[in-house]
Amino acid sequence: MALLDEIIEAATDDKASLGTLLRKCLILENQSPNSRFKAWLDKELDGYGEDDELPTYRVFIAGSYGIFVGMVQQLNNQPLPLHILTPEDRKLLDPMKLRQPAASYEGLDKTTDAQLPWPPVLTVKYQRKFYEGGDLILNRAWQLIPGSMLVALQEQVRTRVLRFALELKKELGSRSLDQLPRETVETSVEKHIFAGKLIDWT
Repeated sequence: MALLDEIIEAATDDKASLGTLLRKCLILENQSPNSRFKAWLDKELDGYGEDDELPTYRVFIAGSYGIFVGMVQQLNNQPLPLHILTPEDRKLLDPMKLRQPAASYEGLDKTTDAQLPWPPVLTVKYQRKFYEGGDLILNRAWQLIPGSMLVALQEQVRTRVLRFALELKKELGSRSLDQLPRETVETSVEKHIFAGKLIDWT
C-alpha cells in the first residue's frame, strides 16, 4: 500500500519528475508482474523505436518551417507545404511522432515551443522544389512542436499512471500487491495505461 501511495503522490505532484514516477512503477510491476505494463514503462523510460507503434498522445500534426537563402535575400521561418513531398517522404513528417523518453520533455511549458529538424536527406532533396526557377534554396527545415503538446504528453503519462494506481489501491483492500489477481492488474492496465487500445510490443 505504501508504494501505491508514493506513486499516487508522485503522479499528482508536478515537482516529482516523470523519471522518478516511472521508476516507482517499475518497482510496482516487479511486485505485481504484468508484461504489458512493463513494456509500456520501458518505452516511456528508454524511448520508442522506429518500428514501435506509438500511443496516441505521442502522435500529432505539426507544421513545417524553413529558411531559404538566395544571392541577395534570405527568407526566415517560412511555412513549408508538405504536398510538394512524395507520399513516402511525407510519411516521415506527417504525422509527427515523439519517440524520446518521457522525462526528456520535462522542464518545458506551454509557452515554450520546440523544433525537430527535418532529416538532412529531405532538406537536400527538396532544397530547390519550393521556389523553382529562382535562386532561393532551402537551407534548413524543421517541424515546430507546440509547447502545449509536450505538456500534454507529460500530463497523459501522469494521469494514466494515477488512474491505474488509484484503481489498484481500491481493489487491493487489505491484501498485498503480490496477492492481486493477474486478471485485475491486466484489466486495469488495459483500461488506464492503454486506454482500451491493444498495442503489442512483443
